Formats: sequence, C-alpha cells, structure tokens
Amino acid sequence: DIKPANIMVDDKGRVLVADFGLAKSTQPGTSQLTSSQVTIGTPDYMAPEALKAAANVDARADLFAVGVMLYEMLTGHLPRGRFEPLSRAVPGLDKHLDRIVDRALQAERDARYSSAVEFRTAVGTVFSRTVARRTTPNRAAQRTEGQRSVARRKTSRPAQGTSYTKLIIIGVVILAVLGTLGWSAWKNIRAGAPSAGERLAVRSPGAGGAGPLAASSAPSAPSVVPWRDAFAEPPLSEFIRNSEHTTQGYLLPKGNHWKYPAQAVSEGALRVRATSEDSRMILNFHHDDGGVGGAARAFFRPGKLLLAYNVRNDAPNTLLVEKDDVKLGSSTHDFLLVRLAGRLRVVLDGRTILEAADPNPMPGRFSIECGADNRLHVEKADYLVFEGQSEAAALKLLGISAH
Repeated sequence: DIKPANIMVDDKGRVLVADFGLAKSTQPGTSQLTSSQVTIGTPDYMAPEALKAAANVDARADLFAVGVMLYEMLTGHLPRGRFEPLSRAVPGLDKHLDRIVDRALQAERDARYSSAVEFRTAVGTVFSRTVARRTTPNRAAQRTEGQRSVARRKTSRPAQGTSYTKLIIIGVVILAVLGTLGWSAWKNIRAGAPSAGERLAVRSPGAGGAGPLAASSAPSAPSVVPWRDAFAEPPLSEFIRNSEHTTQGYLLPKGNHWKYPAQAVSEGALRVRATSEDSRMILNFHHDDGGVGGAARAFFRPGKLLLAYNVRNDAPNTLLVEKDDVKLGSSTHDFLLVRLAGRLRVVLDGRTILEAADPNPMPGRFSIECGADNRLHVEKADYLVFEGQSEAAALKLLGISAH
C-alpha cells in the first residue's frame, strides 16, 4: 500500500516503508491477496489493474503508486484525470520528470517501468543532474559582475514553488522507496538468479569503463545493472530538448537520427520502444573511424526487415540478410539491436528476427534513424554496454537464446 502516509523518515534520515498488510508473495503457486473477489487498497494510489476485483496484480502496481506519490510530492496535488505535466504544474522542473511520471502512470502495466531498479535509475539520473547543476562552478565567473549576476539567477534558480532543499528531499525519499521495492523483489527471485560468475558486469562508457554501475543501494544486491536511459544522458538529452513530444513519445525529426551513447563502445545493445506511422524505421551501429563513416543498419520496411552494411557513408549498402512478413503497422513495438561476440542480432517484441556476422569489429555508437518522409514517435531509448562478458551471460541478461 505505497502512499505518503506509509513512508516514514526517522531521526537519522533513514527512509522506511511501513504497512505491508496488503503484501502478496510473488512466488509461483502462492495465493493472491487474502480476501478473494475484493479490491483492497487506497484508490488514488492504485493501478488500474488493482481496481479490478481478484486482478492478477504484480510489482508494477507498486511502481504506479510511486509515480503518483512523486507527482503529489512535487506539485501538492494528486494526478487525477488528464493531469498537467510536472514541468507545467511546477515551472522550472527538469522536463525529464514529465516522461518519468508519464511512464510510471501508464494504464497498461507493460508500458510502465519493468522493475523498481529501472525506475530508480531514471529518477536518480535526473536528481543527480540537479545536484550537479547546483554544485558545479558557474562558467560565468570570468564575466563582468553584471553578467555573473544574471547567469547565477538563470543557472541556480530552483523550480518555482519547490525549493532546492525540498527537491533533494523528495529525490532521496523516492530513491529510497524504489530501492526498498527493488531489494524486496530481488530477494523473492534470488533462488533463480545466476551465479556470481554468470552475472553480467556492465560499465558506463561515459566513465571510461572505470567501474561497475550500482544497481541499488542494497549492500548485497546482484551485480546486474539496469539499462541506461539514453534520454537522460548527453548527447540525446540535448537533442530532445527542443523535440516535439506526442502522446506516443518524442517525435524524431524527418531525415534525422539520434546517436548514443556519448563515447564509442565495442559491444552493447540498443533498445527502443517506438511507433512508426508508415512501418519504417532504421536502427544503426555507426563505426567510429575518424569521420569516414560506415555502419551496420537494420532497415524496417513495410512487410520486410533488412540487415545491411556499408563501409562508408557515401558507399551503397551491402545486404547481409533479409526477412519478409515483418509487419509493424502503426502499433508500438519494442526493437532491439545487439552487437555481441562478432554478431549482429535484431529482436522485435522479444523475438529474434535476423542474425548475421558483424562485418566490421570497429567500435562505434548506436542510433535511431527516421526517413525523410516518415514520422517516428520514440517512447523509450536505452542501452547496455558489455565488457569482458561471455556471450552466454550477455544473451541471458537480454533474454535472447543462443543459436
């Protein structure tokens, strides 16, 4: 029963989740809530599926409740009906919070965050950026006194109606609650977790591979790291700043592509949830070869998928493999492009569609591309970077079976 009344902060600043009277086991074969055919909970914080008697509710209902709580803590009121985006309700807030809350409050639970760890990573990125903006020395220090004053007002002004201190407290509370939910969920499934030798170490390209990223604050949490939200990191965070946002996600400008991560990687995976208005889109892996170009490309076309390669930007594409009867329509799909162990894999909605040998082992970056006559709505874009892992361990994390 996640809601503000059940979140406590003790005199040492520790955030505690109370009242587990409605908790249910996630183990297979166990019963649902203790009262059958009865809806139990606090309506304003209940996910749509939880409002149905005897519904099959899982942990994503808790993530919906955390989304409601985040919105309420920042605005002072509940997100009822067609609620205002956070950045409009509280001018000055980071607009990435709009997308975080929107995803958490999706009516369809499959469209929400898949885990508390994934939700926590998204929130943590935004609040870390907020702290960095307040603690980074002002670049206007060399300007005139009048210029410095204006710059300080622009860069350090907190969101209207939400002080910097309050914003950080809210961030700490939300991160702690999600950390608790993620830790609890992991304890429930640890019996089936891979051994320490099989766990995948994923490093941040932005940190130069200097160390594994933390999945949660729990001291014994597994070393598997969640996907990194490309929308929350440069360069993609800069590209979407002026992008149109529709009900289906950010609108990628015609004839453009979004590249990420910021630094070149050798092995990794690109994951995109998107809707194409004419069944066309392109997923790329661009080679970092000093400007000559070249890329491996997955072309989605009406009724067809082609995996191709070109050695340089001005060279024609060479077909590697193709498949007919690949239908996108105008529905939202989950796309996955994997570059691993000398092979390229294209996965659509959890099913491997094409696979081929990678013709160029050079490091590079992923991208989403939109044709000149297409409109592509991108709801989510994230990535993983693999370093020194076995192919089996990496594919296991991705949920892909080896062939």
